[in-house]
Amino acid sequence: RLHPKERVLGINVGESSRVYPISSFSGDVEVINEVVGDMQVVVTGSSSLNFGVVYNVTDNIAIRGRVDNVFDFVGTNTVAAHWDIDYTNKNGENVQNSGVTVIKIKFGKALFVTDYIFDTDKKFKTAWSVTETESVGTKIEEKIQNDRRYKEVAKTWEGSVTLVFKADSAPGLDSDLFVFMDLWHGQCHSVKIVPSETGRNADYVLEAKYERWKRVLKKDLNVVREIATNQLKLVPFNFKKAAKLASAAPAAIRLVDLAGEVSDKFPDELEPEAFLTFKAFLQELKTKFGI
Repeated sequence: RLHPKERVLGINVGESSRVYPISSFSGDVEVINEVVGDMQVVVTGSSSLNFGVVYNVTDNIAIRGRVDNVFDFVGTNTVAAHWDIDYTNKNGENVQNSGVTVIKIKFGKALFVTDYIFDTDKKFKTAWSVTETESVGTKIEEKIQNDRRYKEVAKTWEGSVTLVFKADSAPGLDSDLFVFMDLWHGQCHSVKIVPSETGRNADYVLEAKYERWKRVLKKDLNVVREIATNQLKLVPFNFKKAAKLASAAPAAIRLVDLAGEVSDKFPDELEPEAFLTFKAFLQELKTKFGI
C-alpha cells in the first residue's frame, strides 16, 4: 500500500490502467516501453528529479503529449509537456534539442516551472544565451542536490520555501526579489527567481531586507536566530509553520552554508560593469516574465 503522500504517475486507457510511484524510477531518467490497453506508450521518469511523463507512441515515434494524472492527493498537481526545439540563435547557428517542461500547480496556481533538457551541452547553452547570472540558481540547486550532509539533516523536510529580498536601490533591486526553492525529503528540485504571485504561494515565505539576507548568507548572522527573532519574517505568520522551521534548524543552517559557497560577491559589491550587467538581467526578467 502506498503512502498517502506518495507521488505517482497514472495511465488510464479505456478500462486498463497502470500506476508508477515516482520513487520507483531510478535516480537517472529511466525509460520504460509499455502497453496499456491497446495503446503503446513510453514512460519516462526520475526519482531524484521527482517527475514522470508518459507519451503515446505511433509508428514507434513518441509524439508530443501531456501527463494525464500525476498527483499526490494533497492539492498539488504536476503537469509535464514534451517539447522539441529547432532554433536559430543570434549567430545564425542551428540548434536542435528536446526535453520536458514540468509545471507544479497548487490549488490552481503555478508554483514553479522546470525544464529538463536532454543532452544539454555548452553549445546549446550558448545558443540560449545562458549567462553566469542566470546559472546562479542552478549552481545552488546542484550544490544542495549533491550534498550528503543536507540530504541527511533534511530527510524529513516537506515544503517549498521562498526567500524574499526586499526592494533596495544599493543592490539594484527596484522591486522585491523572490527566490523559490522546491525542497522535499532532502532533495532540491529547483531554485529559481520567480514572479511575486508564484513566490508568495510557496509553503513557507521568509522575508527580510537585502542587507539582512546578505549578512545571513555571509554567516555574520545565524539564520535560526534570525527566524526566531522575526528578523527573517515568516509571511504570513503561522505557529505550526514556525515550529516546523525551528525543528529544521540543521537543514536551514546547511542551506545557508551551501548558498554562501556559490559566490563570494553580492550585487552591491560588484564592479561597475558587472553591476550594470546584473541590473540589465533583472530588467530582462521583469520585461519577459514579470519578475
